[in-house]
Amino acid sequence: MERFGPVFVSGIPAPFATTREVDWKNEIRKQMLKDWSRGFLEEPCQASLRFLLLPEKAATTDLDNLLKPCIDALGSVLFKPARQGHRTIWNADDHWIYRFVATKEAAQSAESCGVEITVEQLHSEVS
Repeated sequence: MERFGPVFVSGIPAPFATTREVDWKNEIRKQMLKDWSRGFLEEPCQASLRFLLLPEKAATTDLDNLLKPCIDALGSVLFKPARQGHRTIWNADDHWIYRFVATKEAAQSAESCGVEITVEQLHSEVS
């Protein structure tokens, strides 16, 4: 895999530990399953996540709280289930993500909210 994406998942991004978190993870998972046709990744990669939020949410939502639900959902499709810890769909071997690039922006409308996901293979620069 050299590069996968960008894949855009429409919807209002839900931060970690909110009532909408599981629904948001399921939406990301559903879209990723449509677009991902390869086996599990077992190589260092970079995940780039571009969150588009309503302007008032972009101004008040912590970027780090948007990451966990997205990583869990992304990992449930791209990586093998984890060998340790809780046996849930969200517990995957996402240790293969060596680098994150994450941004949040104000969307033009509710219809343009969501997250754009790109995953790229990292080469010899990572040891």
